[in-house]
Amino acid sequence: MFKDKQKKSDCLFGELTKEGEFYTMDFRLLTDLASQLKSEFFAVQLNRLLRSVDGRIDATDSTSMPPLDEFLDQIPENKIHLIRIGQRKDVNNSVVATLDCSIFFAEGLLRVTAHWCAYKGIRADEIVSTLLAPITQNNLLDRAYINWGNGEIEKVAAKRVDAKQQLFTLSGYPSVTTS
Repeated sequence: MFKDKQKKSDCLFGELTKEGEFYTMDFRLLTDLASQLKSEFFAVQLNRLLRSVDGRIDATDSTSMPPLDEFLDQIPENKIHLIRIGQRKDVNNSVVATLDCSIFFAEGLLRVTAHWCAYKGIRADEIVSTLLAPITQNNLLDRAYINWGNGEIEKVAAKRVDAKQQLFTLSGYPSVTTS
């Protein structure tokens, strides 16, 4: 009935567990590790890890405020080739949907899965401050896209007000108001 979860141990990144097509690890531990290393070295090691796990890592954070800004600050801008923000319905059953952020590197993708959701103003503000702002501040907006599902991909709007609306709509709460 249930398969045993595969585990993988890495000398630098520690233990990862395979769940479906992705190996999972804690996003905060990954961010802490990134802050301890030189950015170029970290990017090389992350690509090595991605290569060893068939190019798919799900970095999970159990909060609505993952440290995406700290993580992106540690990655050279030219090492990130694409960002896709998608919708999840399997993270929190109490809301319409949450968002994830897939960051594509040369050797695969790192999907940050957190509790980003715009079900009320304070949570919508967190989407802006911990998802949209880090992407913008790290000059990655030109590589950022919304994955609406069913093969529909759209560039994240250049205007902040329009980008916010895209993200709130993606999370299932297009009418939310923020501070």
